[in-house]
Amino acid sequence: MSKHADGPWMADECMPCEFDGDWTAICDVDNGEPSNLVAWSHPANAALIAAAPDMLAALIEAESVLRTFRECDRGIAPATEAKVRAAIDKAKGGGR
Repeated sequence: MSKHADGPWMADECMPCEFDGDWTAICDVDNGEPSNLVAWSHPANAALIAAAPDMLAALIEAESVLRTFRECDRGIAPATEAKVRAAIDKAKGGGR
């Protein structure tokens, strides 16, 4: 799998729609403004897709915190740590 486009992204009318139907553009953000087109999506999915880079960064940070709690014997559920790791792997193209 190729590396995903770097975030942040936003769902916006940043590009004119070339398709029939209800589509929303997902664009890179440059200085708070939409710039390059990343993808097209139906509006119901666009916000989730645009949030993906931020969610991945948050999961990577959460994994580090969970690991620290585990190492300090704070009783973090191993299943929670495994779910976070699986989501990170899936986002990076590893897990399916």
